[in-house]
Amino acid sequence: MSATENRELIQRFWEEVWNQRNPDRIPEFVAEGEVRETQGFYRVFTTAVPDLTISVEEVVADDDRVAEVVTFSGTQTGPLSLPGGMSLPATGKTATTRMVEIWQVENGKLSKHFGEWDRIGLLQQLGVMGGGPGGPPPGQ
Repeated sequence: MSATENRELIQRFWEEVWNQRNPDRIPEFVAEGEVRETQGFYRVFTTAVPDLTISVEEVVADDDRVAEVVTFSGTQTGPLSLPGGMSLPATGKTATTRMVEIWQVENGKLSKHFGEWDRIGLLQQLGVMGGGPGGPPPGQ
């Protein structure tokens, strides 16, 4: 695929799957080996943050890779299960966090990826880790 097609693919993925709440369309955008992980990520975040919106801030693409910076925003009204076994009850707080991902594109689908997002900033905004908005660190 061309860089332009890859750019459009990632933008459509975030808009049509995430913002329009169409998880059944994940296999249209994501390679078979990544579908289960993507579905799990989708369930975790849309359960915890039902009003979640995704904004694509920047996309860089070539013929077989696409990288993007996306912003997740919403209010955590459900439980949030994070990697490593951490689980947070609903806080009712609104938060915004950024994620950077790099995907391989194979046969017109997003495949093998690496991503990082601001977990600490998110926890601070939700009030479960000190140093963020809303007050001093716990115990002070």
